[in-house]
Amino acid sequence: AQYLHPSQSSPIMLRCCTALCARARCAVPTSQRAISFHAQQATVPHAAKSALCSLAFSPGGSFAAGVLSRHPAARATVSTSRCFSGLRAAGGFHGGLRAAIPPTARSALQRSLSTWPRLERVQVVRQAAAWALENRVAFMVVTGSVVVMYGFYRISYRMMTFLINVPPHQIFSAGVVSGLLIAIGVFGGFFFLRRYLMTRVEDVYAAALKELRQHEQVATALGGMWRPGSFQGYAMESFEEALKGSERRSRSSYLEVPAQRVQMIFQLKGLDYMGIVSLEAYKRSGDYVFEMLALDVLADGALPENERHILVAGNKDHTLFPDILDILSAAKKHTATSSADEG
Repeated sequence: AQYLHPSQSSPIMLRCCTALCARARCAVPTSQRAISFHAQQATVPHAAKSALCSLAFSPGGSFAAGVLSRHPAARATVSTSRCFSGLRAAGGFHGGLRAAIPPTARSALQRSLSTWPRLERVQVVRQAAAWALENRVAFMVVTGSVVVMYGFYRISYRMMTFLINVPPHQIFSAGVVSGLLIAIGVFGGFFFLRRYLMTRVEDVYAAALKELRQHEQVATALGGMWRPGSFQGYAMESFEEALKGSERRSRSSYLEVPAQRVQMIFQLKGLDYMGIVSLEAYKRSGDYVFEMLALDVLADGALPENERHILVAGNKDHTLFPDILDILSAAKKHTATSSADEG
C-alpha cells in the first residue's frame, strides 16, 4: 500500500482524491492494489477529511468506496458496492453524450451558441412556441417520441449496467439508434392514420372531379366538354359533430371510427352551359364515399326541368348545411349573371 502523509497540505489531498475518483473507471491492473488515505495523529481540515476516501481495486474489476470518519485517527470504514459520485458523473446520459460527440464538434457548438445574438435566440424561441400552438398534434407526437427515446435509453442503460459490463458510450449509441427507429415508426404510423382516416378538402374535390368525368350525362348536359370553374365553397363537420351524428351516415358496425361529413359546391364550365355541383361525402377505409353528388345545369328554358338536375352519385338529395345553401344561392345568381353577360 502507498500512503499520503497527512502533513501535506489539504488542497493536494483534495486534488488527488478527486483525480482518483474521476479516473476510477480506468483499466484495473491484474495484481490487487490498494490506495488508501489515513489521517494518523494529525488534525486535518474538515473539507479535506470529508473528501478522503478509500479506493480498492480487485482483479475482478469491482470497485469499493468508503469515506473516512471525521475522527482524526479513524481508519477507512467498511467498503460498499455503490458507485462513487465521480463514477456516476462519468456515465449516464450526459457522460454518454460527451463521449459520443467529438471534442471539435462540442467546441464548435459552444462557440456558435456563445456568438449567437440574444435577440435572435428569443425570436427563435417565440417562433417555435407559435408553431407548437398552431400544430399541437405534431408537437405532441414529437414530444412523445422524445420521451419514448429517453425512456428507452434509461431502461437500456439500467439493464445493461446491471446485467452486463457495457461501456456508457455504447449504451448511449444503442439507445439513440433504437429511439430513432421507434420515433420513425411513430411518425410513420401517425401520417398513415392521418391519410387513412382524416378528411382533406383537396382530396374530396379531386375525387368528385374524377367521378364526374366517368358519367357521360354530365358532358352531354354541359355541351360536350367541360372544365372546373374558379368558384368553390365547402363546410366540414367537427369531430364532436361527427361523433354525435354517427347515426346519419351508414356504418357496418359501431366499432368503425365516425367520419366527418363534407359538403361542397363548385362550378363547372361547359361549351354550352354552366353548372353547379353539390356533394356530400365522408371517408371510409381510405376512400371517399359520396352520399350525394349532383349537378344543377344553369340553363333555364333551354333544357327540360328533369334534365337540369342530375344526380350522379347517391340515392337521394341531402339537405345542405345553411352556410352551403347561402353560398349555393349566391353562386347560382352570379353564374346566371355571368352567362347573360357573355351571351
